[in-house]
Order: sequence, then structure tokens, then C-alpha cells
Amino acid sequence: MNSTHDVVVYRLQKPEVHPNGDNIEIHRIWDYCCIAQKGLYKEGDLVAFIPPDNIVPDTEEWSWLNGQRRIKAKKIRGIISRGLLHPAPPGSVEGDIVTDRMGITHYEPEIHYSMNKGPTVPPPPGFYPKYDLDALLRYSRTLVPGEKVWVTEKIHGANVSCVYVDGKIHVKSRNLWVEEADDNLFWRAVRGTPNLVDWLEEHPGLTVIGEVVPCAKAGGVTFDYGNDWGAHTILVFDIAQNGEFFSHELARGISQNLPWVPLIGCEPFSIERMEQLASGPSLVPGAKHIREGIVICPVEERSHPTLGRIKLKLVSPAYLEL
Repeated sequence: MNSTHDVVVYRLQKPEVHPNGDNIEIHRIWDYCCIAQKGLYKEGDLVAFIPPDNIVPDTEEWSWLNGQRRIKAKKIRGIISRGLLHPAPPGSVEGDIVTDRMGITHYEPEIHYSMNKGPTVPPPPGFYPKYDLDALLRYSRTLVPGEKVWVTEKIHGANVSCVYVDGKIHVKSRNLWVEEADDNLFWRAVRGTPNLVDWLEEHPGLTVIGEVVPCAKAGGVTFDYGNDWGAHTILVFDIAQNGEFFSHELARGISQNLPWVPLIGCEPFSIERMEQLASGPSLVPGAKHIREGIVICPVEERSHPTLGRIKLKLVSPAYLEL
């Protein structure tokens, strides 16, 4: 289950000196860097860590934010701070998830469906888990420093899955299977993606998972990926069979004629290098906007007993500031 936006109670380590500020200091929450007023928190304190893209309640307790209730990444004296610290709720213990208790909700970016999503239908035979990714900055320790990882561009759009079963194509949004219709966003994207329908029919039982573009905006930026608004297509980022995902190399190898998300590289893993790669322009041909971030997976496909499949995302600071 995705826990990227959980508000978790964390016991602070010793804060670090901020090199460019006498009245602020750095706290490390997993691999998140969080900057706070000097002396506000000390080693051993229990805090609630609120990751970026959460929204705090509209109450007096949060009035000091002056209405800026969505938590964003922000560069403070040359260092990017990701998230906000708050005293842990009374009676909570380290590791508690206190999102609901604190009235905090996840920020949903502006998604524009220029066409009807349509009625839902029963799922086809097989197992099709909900597709979601957790945050690299929380689970980086599932990767080994120096191991080779695939790095691809994270796309800002709408999640879609499609599969050919029992003689017909089935299409799923992030959560629901949708009925075929000419005015349905996801079906239009499937039909509008070069070679996709033929590929699905030639590979029954293989699920193609990707992102529908363009259909999303953030902070006034239209993430069109070089397409005309309304001319929907899919950028592929995974292939699975009955819930089991293929390795990145195998998935790309068997679907070379499908449009994939841009491959940024195959790199030795380090947090520092991944943070460098998360920022920059989109590499989708024709795109004239920033990339949302990156997705990282080990070259050797594997799972973690708590996290499950190891495939993690790192959102760029520039996107989080939109």
C-alpha cells in the first residue's frame, strides 16, 4: 500500500547545522530534509512529519501558515526543505500514522478529463492490483548504494491499464474498469496510442500499464507532453501478467513498438545522484515543460517483505513548488 502521504510519528535524531542560517537547522526524516527554526525541536522529540502535497486543516492551529495550507517543498537558504514538522498528537508513539487524527488530507493535482470517464464494468478474469508507487526518500534503504537502477521519467497524467482477455480488450482507470465508449478518456487513449491495440491482441493476458496524456495541469503549467489538448495517448511504464510485473528490460524488449516513458539512464544508485536526475525538462519529444520527477527500480526485479515490489518515485522540487 502506498504510504507516501502518511503523516507518521517520528523520533528526531540530533539536528544538523544549516550552513547558511544561524536561526534555522536541518532535521532528517528518513532521507527527507526538513528545515525548522533553531531550537524548536530537539533530539528525542516525537514529531508528526507531514510530507509535501498534504493539506492541513483550516483551523486556528494552522493559522500561522497564512492560508498556505498545502505543504510544499521549498528552498530555504540554498537547501531544499521537503515537508513540515509538528508536535506529535498527545498519546501517540513512534511509528503511529496520525493523518486522519490530525485532519490532514492528500492534495490532488488538477486533472482535466476532457471526455467522460464513463460507466464501470466488472473486471476481466485474472488479478490486477491497484498500481501505486511509494517515495524513494522514505524507502531508499531497500536499495543498495552503488547497485544499478533503471531511472525513467515520471509522467503527470492519469493512470491506465489495458489487457486483452476472452477475445476483447478491457480498460481500467487507476481504480475502476470502464465501459467502452467513444467519449471515454481511457478508451480514446488506448485507441489513440500507436500500435497498442494490435500489440494487446497479439499478447493476450499481458497488462500494459501507463499514463494518459495530456489531461493534467499543476500550478498553471499544462503538462501536454507535446500533444494537442484532447489528443490523448498513453506512455507505457510497466507490463504485468496476472499481477506479476516483468523486469524493466524484458518489458521494453517485448514492446519496442509501443511509446514508453523516457529512459533517463541505468545508474549506480545514490540519493544524491537520484536527486540530480529528478529535476530538469521533460524528455518526452515535443514537451516544453519540466519533468514531474523520476521513477527508480533495480535492474534485478525484486520485492521487499514490507514494501512489496521495489519501484519508487522521487518528485522534483520544482514540481512540488508549483
